[in-house]
Amino acid sequence: MSSVNHGSGFGSLLGTFIAGAAAGATIALLTTPRSGREMRARLKDATRELGERARQIPGAVQKAGAKAVKVGQAAFADAKNETTQAYNKVAEATREHKGYSLDQDLPRFAK
Repeated sequence: MSSVNHGSGFGSLLGTFIAGAAAGATIALLTTPRSGREMRARLKDATRELGERARQIPGAVQKAGAKAVKVGQAAFADAKNETTQAYNKVAEATREHKGYSLDQDLPRFAK
């Protein structure tokens, strides 16, 4: 079996997305006709906003992960309960048929 490391792949994907968003925003700001002062102010605001959004990402990912763990635990508990109930039902049915004697339970004419 191969081992898969999902953590580094997600981090890499997230980093690539953030870098692409920053590059796209920078290109859009630089290609619009504005004065130098206005351009620097907009670039500074865009950088600040991007930084604020980037700081929110780890918390959001952590919350989503915690929610996924809770949902997974609940699903596991439900599956465990259903499996236990099915096992108990089969065990009970098996107990009822232990000591089953074919000759005793056949109708008289079949003997």
